[in-house]
Amino acid sequence: MGDEGGDRGLLLSLILRAAITVMLGAAVRRCSVAAAAVARTSPRGLLHPTPAPGPAAGEVCYQYEMKRFYAIKSQKGLRFLDEAIQGQVKELWRGYLRGLKFAVAIQSIRCYSHGSHETDEEFDARWVTYFNKPDIDAWELRKGMNTLVGYDLVPEPKIIDAALRACRRLNDFASAVRILEVVKDKAGPHKEIYPYVIQELRPTLNELGISTPEELGLDKV
Repeated sequence: MGDEGGDRGLLLSLILRAAITVMLGAAVRRCSVAAAAVARTSPRGLLHPTPAPGPAAGEVCYQYEMKRFYAIKSQKGLRFLDEAIQGQVKELWRGYLRGLKFAVAIQSIRCYSHGSHETDEEFDARWVTYFNKPDIDAWELRKGMNTLVGYDLVPEPKIIDAALRACRRLNDFASAVRILEVVKDKAGPHKEIYPYVIQELRPTLNELGISTPEELGLDKV
């Protein structure tokens, strides 16, 4: 009986360890999403998603996960196990929670630290300066726009303004129209963003003689 109980305990321990490893990975993924969550408010706010503080979001998620798994443990119950196995299970849960807290803290810091050294104003100024270079060439223009497209944001109108002026200096009308199409695509389901950007850019569009994709009928193609 002793050997049988030991084998049973070992088997349960291995099963629990595997299950807890899976739960830990899933919990960390959920907390990573929470740490990278963005706060979006007005149409202007949508142009610059503001990262929620990663460590704070991660801590909130950790507290949620801890309550969640304690509830699971409570629902399952441990009364059907003998005292030795109960002790092993409790120790596994404590290890799980310690591992979760550590993993979430690291993941949150990574999410928060990414790009946190540059403010929105500094970001805008850097790109306005880039596109305002008097000697910018077509390759640099495309490279800059491709990089901007890779960010999880819609560039501010002043950045688009500088990019359009660069297109005008290069006599690249096609790229100017394409930039406006990209802005519309980046706005996604937020239908209020694109009209807002066009409204802000209207004086520049009129000054440079640039038509919008809608004025050219490209939205119907």
